[in-house]
Amino acid sequence: MAKKKQKTIEKPPVRIDSTLQLAWGLTLNFSHEPTQQKVGASYLQDFQNLKQQFKDDKKSLDYLDNLSSVLTAYLRTSGFERDIYVSYLNMYRDIRDARVKNINDLADLASFSSGSFLIRLAAFLGFGSLADVIGTITNYSRPSAGLPFNLNVVLLGGLLGIGLIVVVAKLTRGFWIARAENECYTRLLEFWSAEARPGFRRELENLAERLKVLVNEYYPSYTEKVLTDKTELGSLLDAILPYADLYKITWR
Repeated sequence: MAKKKQKTIEKPPVRIDSTLQLAWGLTLNFSHEPTQQKVGASYLQDFQNLKQQFKDDKKSLDYLDNLSSVLTAYLRTSGFERDIYVSYLNMYRDIRDARVKNINDLADLASFSSGSFLIRLAAFLGFGSLADVIGTITNYSRPSAGLPFNLNVVLLGGLLGIGLIVVVAKLTRGFWIARAENECYTRLLEFWSAEARPGFRRELENLAERLKVLVNEYYPSYTEKVLTDKTELGSLLDAILPYADLYKITWR
């Protein structure tokens, strides 16, 4: 008795797991980097070429048309969220850059070049030469006219105090810059792991649900593990998205 021929199960033009990966790849079009935009545009063109490949298959063309709508909605939502996330991430970087600039500016005050802050301040206070300084120290007990103390000594002490502060700042500049960088990456990690990455994952999960509805409508007999097994879907999304500890590169 002849074997009954098994019916071939129809399948969509693009696998569902591949569609999810393509959707994430298409977000490259939102990048400000020209090279990434170029790669994203090539993915978009590859998707458009599918319609030409299935031009004689009406069901596949209808599926691809509807898939375009689904991907458009996903990209619009994820693109909007991405702008918000990037704004927050850039805010932390701007704070870091401002702190590093302030540290460098303070440390640069310790320069002993002819145009530096310390030299100009010394000249303004009347300590234009080493002889002036020695003379002031030698005569520290002689009070200034009308005062119970020597005003020059007080001014010299203030100058030395300022000098000490900026010299210490110069010597410890590396430590404070590293600390600023460390705090920045700590904040970036917290925001990425708690907000940005879960948001991107949530949108991909929503996309998977919409793809499930679309596949059931056009190819009801077709299935994939990512459509029926949440663990399998979760593993795929973890492989697609940058890992949770992306910014865990802090200095200790």
